[in-house]
Amino acid sequence: NLALNHLDVQSLLSLLLGPQQTPKRGDLWSDAKFLAGAAQLPDLALAITAEKLALSPAQTAGNASFNLDLSGDRLALSQAKMAYNGGTLGGNLTLRRAAANVSLSADAVFSGLDLSSLLLSGKADGQLSFAATGQTAAQLAGSAGGSGSLTISAGVWRGQGTPALATVVAATER
Repeated sequence: NLALNHLDVQSLLSLLLGPQQTPKRGDLWSDAKFLAGAAQLPDLALAITAEKLALSPAQTAGNASFNLDLSGDRLALSQAKMAYNGGTLGGNLTLRRAAANVSLSADAVFSGLDLSSLLLSGKADGQLSFAATGQTAAQLAGSAGGSGSLTISAGVWRGQGTPALATVVAATER
């Protein structure tokens, strides 16, 4: 067991993917190939708790717990549970690396997430599962496919009217 005050998820992912690559200006995801991480990860299983878990530079969860399993070319975070954005978030994530190729699979369940930081107020509950492959973060994002569900309760749209919402809904139905 390992108890921490703060942990950055990117630090864990860099064990397999190498240092985080910065996207080009205006891009969301880097198109630079993943650099070498650890040549071969040690076999390691830890139950980790962290008061603060940095999911990204702008997003932090609290009271996080998960199992970390490392083995050769595989990194897995399982049975994750955390407080996030006024609700709870949980799930599993597995990364595998075969030379330059990376595969990712994940599933998540969330409940009571506060949507006030978006153009919508209310709470969100749902689940999603997806998988992706690629040699860059942009390729992983572009190849991601999966399924999920979303329920919004007490939602109020604060946008510029319904045409923008109709565009978003139409894009998700493709």
